[in-house]
Amino acid sequence: MDFESKNFLFDFDGVISKSPHTLFKAWRFAFNKKFNVNIEEEEYYLLEGIGVQKTVEILGNKYGVNASNFQTIIKLKDAYFRRNYTFTVYDGVYELTNSLRDKGIKMGLVTGADKYRILESVPKSFIDQFSTLITSDDISHPKPNPEPYIKAAKLLNVEPKDCVVLENAPLGIQAAKSAKMFVIAFKTTLPEYHLSKADLILESIVHLLKLIENQ
Repeated sequence: MDFESKNFLFDFDGVISKSPHTLFKAWRFAFNKKFNVNIEEEEYYLLEGIGVQKTVEILGNKYGVNASNFQTIIKLKDAYFRRNYTFTVYDGVYELTNSLRDKGIKMGLVTGADKYRILESVPKSFIDQFSTLITSDDISHPKPNPEPYIKAAKLLNVEPKDCVVLENAPLGIQAAKSAKMFVIAFKTTLPEYHLSKADLILESIVHLLKLIENQ
């Protein structure tokens, strides 16, 4: 594939930011502190991208937590995350975004995170590299619905078929494929068999950089 003829849409947690493990610990802390529920790491990673409200609903219903407590869990999760997270990116992220920007390739950031979390925890200089930012606050139907990626393409004024999506989670992969986009999945949080619907599975962004350089 000629990647330089495409537009790039990045998922955030697990693709750009090394945040998934901290997010998992925040959710585990929130469920355990008041309700003595211990969620598993993989079950959380399989829900990545679906948004905060759907995450708490699915996990809460699974473990028999009353819905009246969901907002308390979210507040506990958010507080834990703010205390323990520092913006850190995976190897190769800056090299990739700088290279794409220098080549005039359009980039979008498409995340299931709340907008406030992104704006609060990510440097503005980094966010400004992207021509559009889609968060859970900007759409009606989160991943695995294709709406987030379709909206990003529309705001970039490009066709979905001309987009490459970088993902790490099955629901994000499903969303991008439903949007008729080419999907590259990274094994940052889940083993390869969970990523099988992607068009290409790589270890990391470093491996993508090497692939682009060797074109």
